[in-house]
Amino acid sequence: MAEPSQDQTADDNSLDARLGGILSELQERIARGETIGEREVRAEYPECADQLLPVLGQLREIRDLQGVRHSPKNVEHLVERGLLASSSDPEYAAELGPYKITGLLGRGGIPASTILEQTA
Repeated sequence: MAEPSQDQTADDNSLDARLGGILSELQERIARGETIGEREVRAEYPECADQLLPVLGQLREIRDLQGVRHSPKNVEHLVERGLLASSSDPEYAAELGPYKITGLLGRGGIPASTILEQTA
């Protein structure tokens, strides 16, 4: 398999940066109370709507969980969506790399904050 060219890597990084910027802008607009649905995203960003919509949907789901603190049920929902891994240890709701997640803490500077314990 051929390695990507420097131009291709630069293009990929540029697209990632653009998508990240657009998602940040959309989150800010939603936080201000704007309703942004699929039609709006496709109209404003037709060239990358297919990449934006799934991520925007996941961010909305995480944001919708914000009001409930320390709820393993909400963490289980994140596991079901594939955003976190299920834990082999029944004491914990989920895992993220070496961290064991005990529950959802709430909203901070990121879409969702969790309570973690590093066990290793």
